Amino acid sequence: MKIIYSLSLLTSLAFSSISFGRTYVIKSGNHFSNFNLPTIVTTKNFSFRAKFDDSAEYYLGTDDQYDINKLYGFSDCGSNHHKNSARFGWVWNDRTSNLRSRGRLEIHAYTYHKGKRDSQFITSVDLNVFNSYNIKVNKNNYIMSVNNISVTMPRGCDSSNPIGVKLNPYFGGNEVAPHDVRIEIKD
Repeated sequence: MKIIYSLSLLTSLAFSSISFGRTYVIKSGNHFSNFNLPTIVTTKNFSFRAKFDDSAEYYLGTDDQYDINKLYGFSDCGSNHHKNSARFGWVWNDRTSNLRSRGRLEIHAYTYHKGKRDSQFITSVDLNVFNSYNIKVNKNNYIMSVNNISVTMPRGCDSSNPIGVKLNPYFGGNEVAPHDVRIEIKD
């Protein structure tokens, strides 16, 4: 009886430490996703896996098509996200010319550094597939990786201990989601 109880306890402890993820939904006509309660972030290694389904494909018919939507990340340096932050962004690239990722989902590093916004293309990813994302916080920069493809972005403070709030999925720039967009994220 003790063995069965111990095995049951170990099994439940093992499953309680597994993250099954959460599906974020940005409803049509909105910027913000569900699940927007503030969560404090203090880690130097912010890692997650994310999967966009077919709802990430969108056509706005304007130059706003190429504005960077926000995936996931955090504010930093104890400040507002428009002052200091690091997160991944995404764009559905529908261009028909000879560009790097026509008809694909582009992933960008998207940061604010002392109030200055900056972004850098990292890679394109397929829909309906989990991809690995990581933000490594160094004293003066972030190393942002998608499936082991990395870029380095400047950081707005030189503290070795990041402190901020988790930033969840967001559609826009100035445009709102043209239809419901679903993104599954596993921390």
